[in-house]
Amino acid sequence: MKFIKKNALTEEPENRQKIENELLMGLESNERIPYMFDWREKARECFTKVAIKNQKYCGSCYSFAVTYAMAKRFCIKNPAAYSTLDLSVEDLLECDYKNLKCKGGIIPYTWEFTESTGVCSEACKPYYSGESKIVNECALYCSDYRQSYLKYKNKRYTLQNGRSDNDIKVHVFRSGPVVTGMTACPDLSMYRGGIYINVPAFDDAEKCGGHAITIVGWGYHSTYKNYWIVANSWGDTFGEGNGYFKIPFGHMGIGKDGGFASEPM
Repeated sequence: MKFIKKNALTEEPENRQKIENELLMGLESNERIPYMFDWREKARECFTKVAIKNQKYCGSCYSFAVTYAMAKRFCIKNPAAYSTLDLSVEDLLECDYKNLKCKGGIIPYTWEFTESTGVCSEACKPYYSGESKIVNECALYCSDYRQSYLKYKNKRYTLQNGRSDNDIKVHVFRSGPVVTGMTACPDLSMYRGGIYINVPAFDDAEKCGGHAITIVGWGYHSTYKNYWIVANSWGDTFGEGNGYFKIPFGHMGIGKDGGFASEPM
């Protein structure tokens, strides 16, 4: 696998002004999108108290990505109330009948579920399907009967899709992380830092597949140009040691189908 040294990641592009001007298209007159942006820096209190979780053997990346993005959007809107919010992947897997549990799901369907039904907290329903890949029937109560089964919901009919890289940037900058898809191959698990570039020689193409991830920001590199900052669902030891990785715009199909998110209640 090919990586770029970490100390090269913050080089400023010579055409910084041109890049910033291109981002102004479609924005309000008082908005300006920076050429580098990271919600982990902008809203630190929302990204330091809850570790990235591991989906393990269950094909539940879509559920992890949406609940992660949703929790961060709640916190960005109201940090004092939601800085420790951790939403239940298991509740979504159990009760969202449009998707296929541990066999995968569709990102827009998952966001629509958060609008119509909502999800409870991780404390209410901890994730347990990662090892067995078995999901129980929808239970409208917490694993611990002493807890109240409270739902966190997004506003109805607020699902948006950024259909281009610039659109995704605008959505992320305005409201918080968005969920998108990419093709993930086995070599991604070897990533330890820098900018991820797939090396086909290391991969078995039959083991590559669709993967949902969460975009939390972007940066610029002199060689690979624009890259996304992405939260994965392979635990907090993956990647740079915190569960995140960096990938060039468009690489492995990232963002090809847009970036999806709904607005918190």
